[in-house]
Formats: sequence, structure tokens, C-alpha cells
Amino acid sequence: MGFICHLVAEKALKAVIADKKDEIPPKIHDLKALAKYGGIMSSLSET
Repeated sequence: MGFICHLVAEKALKAVIADKKDEIPPKIHDLKALAKYGGIMSSLSET
């Protein structure tokens, strides 16, 4: 179940990147790196 949650979060972050930056998201799977790349890391919480 955790793997599916990770995939959903990854797709959502990549959608944010595609929308905000108008480019194809990088082919990485690190959620923190994707959040930083998308510029939304500061609006996310650890819990």
C-alpha cells in the first residue's frame, strides 16, 4: 500500500511541475527533490 501512495504523490508533484514550469518533469522518484524542483517544498510539512 505504501508503494501506491508513493506513486500517487510522485504523479501529483510531477503534475505541479508540469503546470508551474510548463516543462516535462525530471525522471526522478525522490519526492523531496521533486518538491524542491517544483518550488513547493516550503508549503509541505513533515507530518
